[in-house]
Amino acid sequence: MYEYPAEKRAKPVFDDSAPRVSVHPRGSTTAEPLITPAKLLIWLRRGLLSIVIFALLGGVLAVGFGMAVKPRYTSSMDILLPPPTGQVVPNELTTPNIQSDAQILDISSKLLLITSGNVLRRTVELENLQQLPEFNSAVDTEEGLFSWLKPASPAPADDGVVVAMRNLAKRIKVARQGGTYLVSISLWTRDSGRSVSVLSTLAQSFREELEATQTDLARNASQALSNRLEELRQAATQAANAVVQFRQDNNLQNLGGTGSVNIQSVSQLNTLLNEASSRLSDVQSRYRRLSQPAADGVTPSDTLDSPTLIALRSQYSVLKQQYEELALTYGTRYPRLVSARAQLGTLRAEMARETERSLQTIQVDLNQAENSVATLRTQLEEAQKRVSTDDSAQVQLQELERNSQAKSALYDTFLKRVGETSEQQQISVSNLRIVTEPVPPEKRSWPPPTLLLAIGGVLAGLILGVIAVLATRLFIVLKQNNWRFERVS
Repeated sequence: MYEYPAEKRAKPVFDDSAPRVSVHPRGSTTAEPLITPAKLLIWLRRGLLSIVIFALLGGVLAVGFGMAVKPRYTSSMDILLPPPTGQVVPNELTTPNIQSDAQILDISSKLLLITSGNVLRRTVELENLQQLPEFNSAVDTEEGLFSWLKPASPAPADDGVVVAMRNLAKRIKVARQGGTYLVSISLWTRDSGRSVSVLSTLAQSFREELEATQTDLARNASQALSNRLEELRQAATQAANAVVQFRQDNNLQNLGGTGSVNIQSVSQLNTLLNEASSRLSDVQSRYRRLSQPAADGVTPSDTLDSPTLIALRSQYSVLKQQYEELALTYGTRYPRLVSARAQLGTLRAEMARETERSLQTIQVDLNQAENSVATLRTQLEEAQKRVSTDDSAQVQLQELERNSQAKSALYDTFLKRVGETSEQQQISVSNLRIVTEPVPPEKRSWPPPTLLLAIGGVLAGLILGVIAVLATRLFIVLKQNNWRFERVS
């Protein structure tokens, strides 16, 4: 068996004598700490120059960083997205939903819609962001400080609009304010004016997308209704033709929905009979009043139907008043009284003759009215007999008419609805309201102000300098003390 040479064997550690500890002058051994606060202060005082250099270097680097980095300008706006609470037209396709769960889903969907592809694409195209190096690095031809870090041929395979959409989406922040319908949107670009312009265009694109949702719904509904409308029109036409054909086959003329000719005749004859009866009653009443004996030979005023009687009665009244005035002053043989008395007699005779002629005229009217009533009653009885023979045909006709009216009403309803949905395509209304307009930012959002960068750089340099000085001193001391944290003396 092989045996390792004795001269090459390692010497045991315990054979060596332990190092002697230095003897304290007083003859005792004590352990003191290697690092004390006083020593730290001494180290810091000795490395003060290095700390100052680190602080200055940190401030210079921070200021240089602020000057080299492209600034960001953030603009924000607040919009209100309440649920729909009213209807523009009476028969809208969508109705307000006031359930809390539905409102939460509605506002959440709208928040996601702000950064949707349609909204971003419309914003990019309106603002022409695909031509800006800020949003599309492929069009950046300027040589900058860090241009050497760019690839040699930065030609992306994606479309410039798509690249701009991706970059725009990364710069948009959407936040809902608590449990309200108030939504805050912020956006940053390299230019303050561009931030405001792009944010305003984004809000307008979002509004158009909300309106397009209703417009698309109305367009789809209008197309579906139009397809069904043609079928309903044919059904309504066939039902109307069936009614017309039945009327022709059964000799039932259509009189505007009032029934057959016989039914219409009965209705008209009833009306005429009522009018004739009323006229007969009026003529009889006039005849009875005119036939009553007149007081003093004077016809009552309510029976004066002829102008001649009216004129004679007026003369008689005036002459009688004059006669009574003269009779109060003079005697009965006074010539003027005698003449007035004779004239009154003449007027009474003429009124009597005129009354007789009026009675004869009214008698003729009375006979005509009685004949008219009798004739109309006979015609009405005959028409009623004819109506009784059309009952069975009328039952079938009414059934056909109801069917035709139902199909026509359904067709009219669809036709009206198609018109309403077609008009709703032209009406775009959304509840979006901008409560805080975007304004140009007063200062950049990144990097921080130069003074703040300088102060931060100096503080960071001071901390780094202190750490560097203490670490260097500690490394040296530990190395000299055989990597022990306590010194034995």
